[in-house]
Amino acid sequence: MNISIKLTNIEMTEAIENYVNEKLGSISKYMDEHHRENAMLRVEIGKPSEHHHSGKVFYAEGTLSFDSQVLRAEVSDDDLYAAIDSLKDKLSEQFREYKDRLVSSHHK
Repeated sequence: MNISIKLTNIEMTEAIENYVNEKLGSISKYMDEHHRENAMLRVEIGKPSEHHHSGKVFYAEGTLSFDSQVLRAEVSDDDLYAAIDSLKDKLSEQFREYKDRLVSSHHK
């Protein structure tokens, strides 16, 4: 799975890049080889503006494309890493639901 990361109003650090690749890359464990090779995950993380300093100031958005499917999720949190974790959970859940629908439609 190819992952591209865009940051808004925050600086890219090696720690952030590694965390995004590790956490969101784990979504591929639910994929078969075909999906893993062809999937594209676009991630945007950051702050909506330089002026936000309290509350849910960080967001994470992800768009997972494979075959002709597009899964999308957005989350906000007061912690950047928690937002990335929530994004992984939401996209993983959507992919599992997609796979379940696929399997059940083949058994009809």
